[in-house]
Amino acid sequence: MGSLARSLRLSVRCARSPAGTPAGPEPLHRASKHLSAGASSGTAGGLKSIDELPGPSLPTTLYWLFLRGYADKSHLLQGLQRSLYGPIWRSRFGPFDIVNVASPELIAQVIRQEGRYPTRAELPHWKEYRELRGQAYGLHVDTGPEWYQIRGAPPPP
Repeated sequence: MGSLARSLRLSVRCARSPAGTPAGPEPLHRASKHLSAGASSGTAGGLKSIDELPGPSLPTTLYWLFLRGYADKSHLLQGLQRSLYGPIWRSRFGPFDIVNVASPELIAQVIRQEGRYPTRAELPHWKEYRELRGQAYGLHVDTGPEWYQIRGAPPPP
């Protein structure tokens, strides 16, 4: 099936899906290139490579964002994609290649495998925003030992 035909087929499915999507999808985190995905995977040991993961094409993503109106409703789009592709799927948008994980058990597995200082995507706009306002970076922006120190700190009273 061609890319355009697949995009159109998924677009038709999306037109019917939003009513059935959950109001608040589970948290999504970036995952590593290989993740245990259960017995349905094609390789030995239950591992799938990033190339084996399902996910929308760039035209389908653009359709959902700009024609279906999900650009400012990314949480609903993630819930929709989870219903279409399952708890692990691949998203590609320009230079970004992301593995989305939407299952508490799989998120826990990713966190256990990350190590002491997990690798996060750079968020230069968030850094600049916080610098301009004299705010600390926080868990979503900081990395390395600084992230670990924040992560291990007790919550404020």
